[in-house]
Amino acid sequence: MRPLLLLLLALRLTAADGPREGTSPFWGVKFLREVEDTALEPIPGGPAARHGLSHGDVVVNFDGRPVGTKIDLIRALAALTWEEPAFTVVVHRGQEEVTIETFVVWVRDPADVDELKLAVAAMERRLEAEKVD
Repeated sequence: MRPLLLLLLALRLTAADGPREGTSPFWGVKFLREVEDTALEPIPGGPAARHGLSHGDVVVNFDGRPVGTKIDLIRALAALTWEEPAFTVVVHRGQEEVTIETFVVWVRDPADVDELKLAVAAMERRLEAEKVD
């Protein structure tokens, strides 16, 4: 089998059965400022960008809990599990407050665009199927 087809099959299994060994949760953001600021830049193709996070958005709330520092946000993301990958963030975008529903995916290499696209698509299918059940 071709490597891309094998990866697709692995991700389909992963979407139902749990994360593959050697993967890490990934939301797809870079911090723009120093430690005390939660201004973000979404990474193209990642869940954050796909769900509407914009350059410079400042996260102020994560699943109903206030976020004041980069460490708060990192801890909230680290607490996510395979069983509960979805979350809601509230961001300040200029003078506006925006709510974004999003999720993390599990990938080996976030720089691998094909792996990232497949992981995002698989997680979207999984979460959509869970809504129906």
